[in-house]
Amino acid sequence: MPLTSKTVLTRAQRRAIVRLMLRDPNATVWPDAALNVALDEALTYVQGRFPNLQQYVATTTTSTLYDLPAEAMQVHSVFVAFVPGGVAVSELMPIQVHALQGLALSATAYSVAATDTARTLHLATELDEGMSLIVFYYAAQQPWGTPTDVNTGRDIFAIDLAPNQLQDGMAELLLYAAARRAALRYAMQVLASGGGREFEKEYVAADGEFGQLMGSLGNLRPLRRSSGLF
Repeated sequence: MPLTSKTVLTRAQRRAIVRLMLRDPNATVWPDAALNVALDEALTYVQGRFPNLQQYVATTTTSTLYDLPAEAMQVHSVFVAFVPGGVAVSELMPIQVHALQGLALSATAYSVAATDTARTLHLATELDEGMSLIVFYYAAQQPWGTPTDVNTGRDIFAIDLAPNQLQDGMAELLLYAAARRAALRYAMQVLASGGGREFEKEYVAADGEFGQLMGSLGNLRPLRRSSGLF
């Protein structure tokens, strides 16, 4: 059956999954805030490896000046197209960009005038009537933050780990490996080993899996969806 939708989980749901992987479903070892910090650290790694490439139909403020979203951190490509009711890739045509303010334009030699507030794109010439500017850009990272929120606020905010994939796949593997690694590092520093658990050994195993994923993403051999702790 083909996939037609994507499941996006909240931090609370991700935290529950990490607890199962850490063999702490009843929250007797790790407090919620500690796992929230671990998940935020993990999300930073994931968003660095799976940048969020967005499509945007730019709106003009003058004949050659276009506003871009505040979340736009780097422009990937710029096209012009006739948009009667949607954009087909085959209709897109590259367009010359005269200058870019407040952003880095990837793989070009265009000059950048960096500012804290400007998210604007300048065209060399005006667009023909009926044509629209299509911009593909990398969006800013969106961490959960606010570790003390539990079942409220940012804790119930769902984040798409890999927006350019229908299912998160390797992004999820990396998220959980990084979260376990951070949680076990916390345990080594703060918690006394008990119940036969050796947090140092568990950390070494989690760190090894994390390193393997970080070093081989894009050419990754099949791995079991497991922490290696079960």
